[in-house]
Amino acid sequence: MSSRESFDQERVVRRTEVHNVAPAAAEPPVVREVVDPATGQVVRQEVVPAAPVEHAAAVSEVTSVDHVVARRAMIDQITRGIWFLAGLLEAALAFRIAFLLFEANPDSGFVRFINAVTDPFVAPFNGIFTTPESEGAVFDSNALLAMFVYLLAAWALVRLVWLLFDRPETGKQRAVRQEQSDIV
Repeated sequence: MSSRESFDQERVVRRTEVHNVAPAAAEPPVVREVVDPATGQVVRQEVVPAAPVEHAAAVSEVTSVDHVVARRAMIDQITRGIWFLAGLLEAALAFRIAFLLFEANPDSGFVRFINAVTDPFVAPFNGIFTTPESEGAVFDSNALLAMFVYLLAAWALVRLVWLLFDRPETGKQRAVRQEQSDIV
């Protein structure tokens, strides 16, 4: 295994097929005659059946090593984590917009917490748009722009992870074929 495939896991799939082959044609029965040595005539005939022939079995085993399934499961876990974090940020930014729009008390603990958490994420976008106000209600257009940009960044990061780490199946496959014949 190369160093590039060190994170891969190995999954082995085994399939065993047993085929019962029709019994081989039995030999015809043997007729044994008992002859009187003095007269040379057949005294008795005995039919002796031929020895039974057991069936033959063919066994084939297909073993494939699939690193793709394990790698894709790991990539899926990473991308789910990215989407989860992006969802938390989007929800916090949506709360920020709603609190400013509906004139929430800025001294409330939860409002202060949301503003403190989202301030670093909204700061790069401050000043791009004016902030419209109407009778105390404020529409934070900069936070709305931040939501859009961070959603787009999360999507791009997820796509980049898939592009970098998802490789098609290598095609490594090993087949074992075993034929066994049991004749008794």
